[in-house]
Amino acid sequence: MSATSNANPNLSHVRILALTGGGYPGLFSAHVLELLEKIQNRNQTAPLKSSFEILAGTSIGAVIAAAIAHGVPAETIRKSFEEKGELVFPRRRTLRPWVGGAKHSPDGLREVILEHIGEDMRLGDIDKWLVIPAIDETNGEPVLYRSYSPSQEDIRVVDAVLASAAAPTFLPLHTMPSISGGNIRLTDGGLIANAPDLVAALDARNALGCPYENMRMISIAPPSHGRSPYPPSAGVDWGVLKWMRRGPRLIQASISAQMKLTRYVTERLGLCEYHLIEGDSTASEDKILKVDSASPEAIKTIASIAERYRIKIGGDEVTKRNLSRILSKNALKRI
Repeated sequence: MSATSNANPNLSHVRILALTGGGYPGLFSAHVLELLEKIQNRNQTAPLKSSFEILAGTSIGAVIAAAIAHGVPAETIRKSFEEKGELVFPRRRTLRPWVGGAKHSPDGLREVILEHIGEDMRLGDIDKWLVIPAIDETNGEPVLYRSYSPSQEDIRVVDAVLASAAAPTFLPLHTMPSISGGNIRLTDGGLIANAPDLVAALDARNALGCPYENMRMISIAPPSHGRSPYPPSAGVDWGVLKWMRRGPRLIQASISAQMKLTRYVTERLGLCEYHLIEGDSTASEDKILKVDSASPEAIKTIASIAERYRIKIGGDEVTKRNLSRILSKNALKRI
């Protein structure tokens, strides 16, 4: 399918799914999507992608969004991340520092991606509007990979996803051919749009011509690492070691603040509905949840956080009703 044929015929009303990055804790998003599938399928039996006109994802959110856009069930995605998490982020058994290179190979992540979307799938083959942010490190520019852009229809989906997920220090930069010729190096979209909410809303407005007041968005974010890992006694005179340890904290703080600013702006666009679903972790759980930890303890902790959310909305009839309305096949008729 050509990307130019991907435009949804109902351009005046749009439902958006936005998936935030966050490394392995992004497994939380797969848990929540599995729950949304169950809510959706009380009214219809269809892939979750049928409930959205635009899907946007950054980093691990890009992995999940691409799979959902291809029609892969959320349960399948969740099980894949649980079973193969340590293939993506293996526990290191050596003392070799990763100062001179990325901590992990991208091969494990590539294998997980290809399990769901295939080696040769192109952006133009996806029959949904898919948006994936990344950074062109070669030229220092933001990149938005779009399934509906004629100039990008031949780009492989696996390349766009690997580019968005190339988290600095954890995974190598991703190299791929440039549209203008030659090769470019790309890195993590989370550095500019870890929460792709605003990017998706602006695309719906500018590319589809949909008014903000006719948009409904569900935004899902993993448990955040916004809290500082340093105690008050750490002081304020920080050098390279302080900023680049524990996270590294420089990247953590920047991404967390950028993500919250994005939500602040998105909330003020005047969308018809904006539902933010965020993993609510405790300080003790934050110590377990690391960007690149796929340990059994991390998997159990993420499942526990997701279960708390399930119980929370189980007793919240208003939220359940609102989510069900968006996921219904008649949702657009009722806006």
